[in-house]
Amino acid sequence: MPILQGLRMSFPAYPLCKLFGYVPSTTTKRSFYTTVALSVAHANPLQADANGLFAEIHLDPDLAYKFVLAPSTDTDPPTNPIFTVENVPASGRVLMDILSMSATGDIETSDGDDILVLADATLGDIVLTPFTAVGTEGKRITVVKVDSTTNSVTIDPVGAQTWGGLSSRVLTSQHEASTGASDGSNWLETNLQTPPENMSDMLAARLFL
Repeated sequence: MPILQGLRMSFPAYPLCKLFGYVPSTTTKRSFYTTVALSVAHANPLQADANGLFAEIHLDPDLAYKFVLAPSTDTDPPTNPIFTVENVPASGRVLMDILSMSATGDIETSDGDDILVLADATLGDIVLTPFTAVGTEGKRITVVKVDSTTNSVTIDPVGAQTWGGLSSRVLTSQHEASTGASDGSNWLETNLQTPPENMSDMLAARLFL
C-alpha cells in the first residue's frame, strides 16, 4: 500500500507554490503519483492551485523521498525554499490523511485513522462533528483553523460525547489547532496548540517528521 493514500496538502499562505520530489540528499528528481496504482506521475515540481491546495499525492512505498516546498517564483531546483524535508520514509509508515472543510459537516471514519482537518471559516462560522468515539479507540483527529477571519470553527462531538472534557471546543484564531484522540468513549484533547508562525511550519512537522 502506498505510504500516502490520497494525501492532500494545503498551504493557503503560498498560492501556486511548488512541491519538488527528489532522491534524498540530491536534486535528482523522484516521481510521485496521481493514484494508488502509481502508473501516472505528477509533474515535478507539482504546482498548487490559487488557494495553495495540491492534487492528491501517492508515493512509491519502496522508496524514500526528499521534498522541497518553494514559492511559485522560485527556480528549478529551488534556491529559496519554504522548507525542505529529507528522507520521508516509505514502507512501514502511514502518514496523516488531509481533509479540507469550509462548511459545517461531519468527519467520517472513512476519512482516515489520523486526520488533519484544514477548517476554513472564511464564509462564516462552521461546526465540525467528529465520528463517534465509541468503537474507534486510538483514532485521532486534528482540526486547524486556516483562515484569518474572526469566524469560529467549533468541534462538536456527537451526542453527549466530549472533547477534552468539554461538550465542544471552539477555535477562533488563524492556525489555532486542537487534537483529539478517541479513548473509546470520548475524545481526549492530546496536544492543544497555539498558532505557529505560519501554516507551512505546522504542516511540515505533522506530515513529514
